[in-house]
Amino acid sequence: MMGPRPHGLATWMSAESLAHGVTIGTVFPELLNSDLYVCGPQSWADLVIRDARAAGLPEDQIHVERFDW
Repeated sequence: MMGPRPHGLATWMSAESLAHGVTIGTVFPELLNSDLYVCGPQSWADLVIRDARAAGLPEDQIHVERFDW
């Protein structure tokens, strides 16, 4: 997600995307029928995973590659 993050909010999305009502479900409309592979800085990845879980994606469909090992 390109662009600056909104100040004071913990989100992986840009301020512009949030202002336009973008959600993880609109970015990935087939999310619940898919496996999600997340690769990036841990703090960013944690936010993507948080939103995926909140959208109802089961743990066994979430895969993470950590950068900080």
